[in-house]
Amino acid sequence: AAAGLVVVWNVLLAPYTLGEALTRERKLGSALIFAGTLLVGVSGSHAEVERTPAQYLSLFARPEACAYYASFAAWIAVCAARLCRVGAGKVERGFLVAAAAGSLGGNTFTTKAASELLASGAADPECDGCPFRSPAFYLLAGCTAATASTAL
Repeated sequence: AAAGLVVVWNVLLAPYTLGEALTRERKLGSALIFAGTLLVGVSGSHAEVERTPAQYLSLFARPEACAYYASFAAWIAVCAARLCRVGAGKVERGFLVAAAAGSLGGNTFTTKAASELLASGAADPECDGCPFRSPAFYLLAGCTAATASTAL
């Protein structure tokens, strides 16, 4: 949950590092992000669920997961298309950059799952449900690597 505070730190440090103004809107946005992060941290689930490689692959192949991937890809495409048309200094551009970056950065569950699948497959290539035998693993790992590197 604390990863959400990266935006807050960027906004608060931008006047000192980039010479940007700390406007009322940026302060309000940072306060909302901080409150949301705090709310998620306090009320969210803190239970770690252990899954096998087969369970992860099954989870990511469910219709709900596929609908999420399609929606996520469409959202990022809309943001990217609008960014190409909106000039610098516009409020909409700032929103689009923040929305796309937040979406990409918030996709950490798939990063965790891909990492665990990679580790389990490397540790025991002969395991039941070895991820390296599934094309779904390569699709998940590739998309995860693309979104993680884009978020940087």
